[in-house]
Amino acid sequence: MIVSIVRTLIHTCVQFETSIPKVLRWVNRNLTPDLSSDMFVTLSVAALTPGQPSLHFLRAGHEPALVVRKATGRMERVAPSGTAMGLLEMNAFDRLLSEDHLDLQSGDVLLLYTDGVTEAMRDGDQEFGVDRLEQAFARCAGHSATDTVNDILAAVDRFTQGAAQHDDITLVAIRKT
Repeated sequence: MIVSIVRTLIHTCVQFETSIPKVLRWVNRNLTPDLSSDMFVTLSVAALTPGQPSLHFLRAGHEPALVVRKATGRMERVAPSGTAMGLLEMNAFDRLLSEDHLDLQSGDVLLLYTDGVTEAMRDGDQEFGVDRLEQAFARCAGHSATDTVNDILAAVDRFTQGAAQHDDITLVAIRKT
C-alpha cells in the first residue's frame, strides 16, 4: 500500500515540478508524517531525456545502480548520496539527497536492482552479494536489456539452488541504443 501512495505522490508532484530532487523532497515531506516509526521507503529515480545522452540519477536509500560501458567493458557503481524516506527528519533527508548525471553512449547498460537480488540466500547463511551481481552483470556486456535481466536472474537461481527467498527480487536493465 505504501508503494501505491509513493507512486501517487510522485505522479501528483511531477504535474507541477520538473526538478527531480524537489519532487523527492516534496514526496518525503508528504509521506513521512503518515509512516509509523518502523517504516521507511527506499527508491531510485533515473530520468532520461529522449535524444540526450545524460541521465539524471537519484537514490533515496536504495541500492546503487550499475553501468557497464560497451566501449570499454568497464563497470561503474552509481551511488549519489541519499537516505530512505521516512527514516530521518525532513531537513536531514533534504541535505543528504544528491543527484548524479551520467552520459550513456550507445550500447551502455544501466542496471537497477532491489536488495532481494544481493541478499538472495543459499543454505540459509550465504548471500549472492554485490560481487556476484557485478560479475554476472559484467558477463552481460553487449547483451540486450532483456537478456541481461534473464542472465542475472539465472545466475541468482543457480546460486540459490531454488531455495525460497525472503525478499522480492527485482531487476531493471536499460540499454542505450
